[in-house]
Amino acid sequence: MFTISIQFFGELLNFLAQAHQQTIQYSTDKLASIKDAIEALGVPHTEPSWVFVNGNVVDFSYRLQANDQVKVYPANFQQDAPLCLRPARQNYQFMVDANVRAVAKYLRLLGFYTVTDDNLPDEKIAKLAAEKDYIVLTRDIGLLKRKNVVHGCFLHSEDTETQLQAIVDRYNLKPYIKAFSLCLVCNGKIQLIDKQFIAQKVPADVYETLNEFYTCPDCERAYWKGSHYDKLQQKLKGWT
Repeated sequence: MFTISIQFFGELLNFLAQAHQQTIQYSTDKLASIKDAIEALGVPHTEPSWVFVNGNVVDFSYRLQANDQVKVYPANFQQDAPLCLRPARQNYQFMVDANVRAVAKYLRLLGFYTVTDDNLPDEKIAKLAAEKDYIVLTRDIGLLKRKNVVHGCFLHSEDTETQLQAIVDRYNLKPYIKAFSLCLVCNGKIQLIDKQFIAQKVPADVYETLNEFYTCPDCERAYWKGSHYDKLQQKLKGWT
């Protein structure tokens, strides 16, 4: 049996049994990995962005040694050190768990392909996310602790707009935003459509007032720049 010291920072403290206890003495009787120790204390492996052991940045495969001094930082604690806990992102596509389903529409509004879980069990959500390289968004800690969930994010707030801002900030999404480019329902790519072909799909007063209409070629929903568009534009300024 030997003991190490693990210090957590920022929002990672929210996962600990005693959130006020920033530094924990962790005892183990085996050569455990740092990943095993972090998750044993309640923090999903998706949440740390940097782990330092005795002042050196390490990845999750590091095997603990007696008297190690460990510091674990979340994404919003920027460090002058390489990111080596998980592979770099190749895309920003998301899979949204049922408990944060409302944020899916807003991510599509910003132009990010986002699927919902369709009430799948955690095992299948994790499997699908791994196959498709989706980032899992959830408030389910158990889901994020699944081994095959490589990229994931626990949304600490229950407020949808606060959740969206947290996602934009964590993944530095601002340069990749293409607002109003995707269907808010099915992720289809919105296209401009000749007014004459959409008369039956919009209210008569809207059809008479506006000349510019858009459609989703996949689900055939109609879109136009009405008062709701102006309100969403204002929201976008706050999120980005």
